[in-house]
Amino acid sequence: GLGLAIVERLVGLMGGRVWADSAPGNGSTFFFTAHFEIDNARSDSHPITSMPDLAGLKILITDDNQTSRASLSEILAQHGAYVAQSASAADSLSLIRNANDAGSAFDLMFVDQRMPEMDGIEMLQMVRRDTRRLPLVVLMVNSTALSADRPRMQELGLRHYIFKPLRRDDLYAAISEIVGARDTKAPAKGQPALALNHHPQEES
Repeated sequence: GLGLAIVERLVGLMGGRVWADSAPGNGSTFFFTAHFEIDNARSDSHPITSMPDLAGLKILITDDNQTSRASLSEILAQHGAYVAQSASAADSLSLIRNANDAGSAFDLMFVDQRMPEMDGIEMLQMVRRDTRRLPLVVLMVNSTALSADRPRMQELGLRHYIFKPLRRDDLYAAISEIVGARDTKAPAKGQPALALNHHPQEES
């Protein structure tokens, strides 16, 4: 039919071919080949293939998605980090306050922006009010909502964000940059935020 003719033309444009195997009573199975170029630009801009040593780093993950939370926790723990998990902003605020009171504040937080009741930025605003500064934060955002979230992120001084679902190479790139700057203080309230660092770089 017309659809097969269109497919055959598209595959031909990619230097391949299309064919089918048919058997009475069993239907048809279609196959195709095509030639694709390797995206060297992406590979060159993100050469990081391994996670730095996270030994001694205390990390809090706040995400209402249990699967996402558990997967990220496992990766971080495998590289030496002490990892605490929370399914809600309210629970994380309690963990943060208890850790601060005990003199064992979190070094880094991964915070999901889209959570019920209180979103990630609202949670971090409360942390800022409580402590007057934030630990290093990676905000986990939805690409479709970034433009709406960006002004609040900049106001709060949030520099690092990665898109969900998380990609391992993006996570490694973010962690590598953050661990190298872990002694850098967060901007004080009222100061302009530094440029947002997206891993990988946001497409224009």
